[in-house]
Amino acid sequence: MKFSCQPKHATFSHPQPEHHFQQKWSKGAGVRLWYVLYKVVCCLFFWASISYTWYKENKNHGGKPGWWMYVIYMTSWGICLFCAALLLETVVVVAIFIEKKVHPKIMLISWAMTTMTYTMAVFITIMFWTLLFNWESP
Repeated sequence: MKFSCQPKHATFSHPQPEHHFQQKWSKGAGVRLWYVLYKVVCCLFFWASISYTWYKENKNHGGKPGWWMYVIYMTSWGICLFCAALLLETVVVVAIFIEKKVHPKIMLISWAMTTMTYTMAVFITIMFWTLLFNWESP
């Protein structure tokens, strides 16, 4: 078997992209209600968390010098992109569950965002806890 490095092999393409938006733990095709609820609860949790973070950041640093620094931290960008990917993925899962037609490009964009941001979240977490966290602080 010969493998070659070609641009067509590095694209997010799939003949049935909807398979990336259903649970992997049960048999049969289609999205189950419990999976939709799981996605919605996770999405609400993360969006509530990031909204609270934005509120606290504005309350503690809004109007002060350096208030804008939130946007330069990789952890902040990581969670913002993660939440955006999670929101898009949840919308696609709900749309598939209620049998609405979702354009394949939207599914491929969501798949690409999910793949990139979930991987980035693991990388940022490892970098933070190994290089940046001050273990001597109380």
